Amino acid sequence: MHYDHAGQECHRCRLSRQFVVLGRQADLSLDESDMSLSRRHLAVSSATDGIHVKDLNSVNGTFMKMVKSCRLSHGTEFKIGNQLFRFLETARHESLLPAATQIELVENHTIHNRQAGVSGNENGLPQHSAEENSKISVRVQGIEQPILAQRGQTIYDTLAHSNLDIVAECQAGVCGSDPIRILSGRDNLSLPQEEEHETLTDLCHLDARDCRLACVARIQGPIELEIINS
Repeated sequence: MHYDHAGQECHRCRLSRQFVVLGRQADLSLDESDMSLSRRHLAVSSATDGIHVKDLNSVNGTFMKMVKSCRLSHGTEFKIGNQLFRFLETARHESLLPAATQIELVENHTIHNRQAGVSGNENGLPQHSAEENSKISVRVQGIEQPILAQRGQTIYDTLAHSNLDIVAECQAGVCGSDPIRILSGRDNLSLPQEEEHETLTDLCHLDARDCRLACVARIQGPIELEIINS
């Protein structure tokens, strides 16, 4: 059931397939004038253990009303009114003592994860010599001349800097708005993560062996690709 901002029922939607994406422009398109919605905001999926919802890294997030107690895990965020909180759990050295916990008020919603102890650049990639950082050829189907990319640059950034029309809604490989098909040079890309694989197969309905998401796939060598209209 879909309710408007005043709490009035708008319409009812039947889940006719395993995965349905909701947003301004999605499988189930909502109010396109509501700019608090992302283009691909939320996925609803059917599984053997019930119905699941997944926020697609939308700008304004997805919130659910709690009807019973809910277990918190490290990094869980919850909102009370306009106050956003994040639950933190810090393991103690003493094996017999429970982990120390705290709840902090989040002032900046942007979280930057860095792997400790690894020397790298701002993207978390290993540093390379000047020679290794030379321009890399990227061929796009339908475009005669190759475009050039920096080693470690995402496919999305490479295409966008060349003024090619591609949209990456969430910039995190979650919403599935920017799939591309790799025609050659798949081994010259960063390794795909589990979440990207799930997005390609479940939301984009594409073969993850041949396709990647432009916003997270980083270029390590020459590739040839095709832009897929999502």
